[in-house]
Amino acid sequence: MTSRRKHSSLWMHFTEEKESKKAKCKYCSSYISFAGGSNGNLTRHIKTKHSAISLVSERQDFINLSDSDPHQTSQTASRNGNSQFLAISSSSSTSAVSSLQNSITQYIHKPPPIRKVEEIDRQVVKMVAKGHHALRIVEEPEMRKLIQLVSNCPGYQLPSRKTLSTNLMSNVHQELQSEARIKIKAAVALSLTTDSWTSSNNESYIAVTAHFIDDETKLCSILLTCESFSDRHTSENLCDFLRNVMIEWDILHKVTAVVSDNASNIINAVKLGQWRSIGCFAHTLNLVVQNATIEISDVLVQVKSIVEYFNRSTQGQNKLTTTQKQLNLPILKLKQDVPTRWNSTYDMLQRIIQVKDAVITTIALLRPDLSINQEDWEVIEEVLPLLKPFYEVTMEISAEKNVTLSKVLVFNNLIQDYLGKHFSRNQKIIAVQLALKRSMETRFKDLESNILYAECTILDPRFKARALRNQKCRERTIEGLKNKVGKTPLQLLQFNNQENSSNVKTALVPVSSIDENGNKKDCVSIWDEYDNEISKITRPENKTVAGIREVDKYLNEEYLDRKMDPLQWWHERRHTYPHLYAYILKRFCIVASSVPCERVFSGAGQIITQRRKLLKPNKVSRLLFLHSNM
Repeated sequence: MTSRRKHSSLWMHFTEEKESKKAKCKYCSSYISFAGGSNGNLTRHIKTKHSAISLVSERQDFINLSDSDPHQTSQTASRNGNSQFLAISSSSSTSAVSSLQNSITQYIHKPPPIRKVEEIDRQVVKMVAKGHHALRIVEEPEMRKLIQLVSNCPGYQLPSRKTLSTNLMSNVHQELQSEARIKIKAAVALSLTTDSWTSSNNESYIAVTAHFIDDETKLCSILLTCESFSDRHTSENLCDFLRNVMIEWDILHKVTAVVSDNASNIINAVKLGQWRSIGCFAHTLNLVVQNATIEISDVLVQVKSIVEYFNRSTQGQNKLTTTQKQLNLPILKLKQDVPTRWNSTYDMLQRIIQVKDAVITTIALLRPDLSINQEDWEVIEEVLPLLKPFYEVTMEISAEKNVTLSKVLVFNNLIQDYLGKHFSRNQKIIAVQLALKRSMETRFKDLESNILYAECTILDPRFKARALRNQKCRERTIEGLKNKVGKTPLQLLQFNNQENSSNVKTALVPVSSIDENGNKKDCVSIWDEYDNEISKITRPENKTVAGIREVDKYLNEEYLDRKMDPLQWWHERRHTYPHLYAYILKRFCIVASSVPCERVFSGAGQIITQRRKLLKPNKVSRLLFLHSNM
């Protein structure tokens, strides 16, 4: 080993194993090869496995503050572009050297002693074990940020439980709520999603989330409230609850639609409030598939029995794993379905097909009574491609940061086309297919007649009018847009003065209206009545004409690629189509699914655990607000 390599700062983190030509990491005891005269492997190991440790440049190790020529050192260090290398002034003195030494000491982050690292690691293990925390807590971004902040603030002391609950959480909650109110106030229009949930304490909660387009033309979501609801879930009570939330946030005049599941009480509540109602597309698809898969319920029961057996039996799971290894299959566990989510049924069927051979072998040895016959295996294999479009659509429509309502008509057409082309000779699959077709036709009948779906689809540059197959609906929607768009107040748009000025045209005065002295004529002309009529039609102030021009020009634009973002497209053209842009703010804020609100309750289930059942509803509500909006 060369002297230079041996004295590298890297060796602060390794011990040399001369016989094997390897270095042992002081932190994880891994052996890293340094054969070939390079420290590259050691550097990569520290950077990838122990990224919290700062590496010190090799040149810094060789700065000799007492012997080196100051001028030469300054030139060498200055030439190097690496910020880790320090430049030494040519006019250095004893005080300068002392100052430089201090700056080096401050700059270099020395790794903590090995014993200290081991002590901290042990405490992490103890915290996870004693506190029943998930192992992934050490990988959570917020946990890592906390450790990083604390490490840079040695005197910090953790707050008490009372301080955290009473002061800190309350203060942060107020700050976030104030920020949310500013954003909501700036929004031109918004839609609401709402859902309800009952905790393990039998406490009922209702959540309301607002969705809107911000001034950067991005879809944003803010949880307005998730609070305990002790009243009966009647349509009247739910209507009052929604209205109170809107009044509290001052958005009664901004709500364009309320999105919910298909429960009759919430649908009627929205109607009572005279708001526009949008049924959750994902929930409706869920009902379609659940209704159709009744045709293969016997097969599903068999699969569920097998999954439950392997989940309960350690012997069975071990044998299944061994069999997968013997068959050179990937080690996969079976998935259990959740009755309220048909997607989980699809996942369950897909997984059992992936490990089919291993399951057949293991079941034959341990539980032959659970065996599935060949005909039923064929049913499982054939029903998967039939259900795959529903699975893909449900996953995509549940996205929260994308425009989704404009896709509903497109998805509806694609699914129905697919069902019409899919063929099978298996009677059970044929029954499922027919049930899917009937249910789709029933639940999505006359969907193009819904003005919200129709307008949102036409205003999406990826789809425009071609997504509406009914000619009358298409023509009616386009004509309606032309009338509405021109009347949309442009003051809603927050254009700056410079941008606005580019759209202002200088008023032209007809030459025939000016006399020989340059003064405007007061005399009555035979053309006056004609000119007045024409000006009403052609002047820029005519709102209907402005709407017609923008809609026609937009429809003649090239289609946007399906994978591109329509919000970005509109943001780039907000000055080309000022009236249309103002109108899309009212349509693209409407989401097609209430899943964003349902996600709140997946967090609620984690907050109200066995260890935290005593949390009061107001604290649960506050925690959920923080969880969703931070």
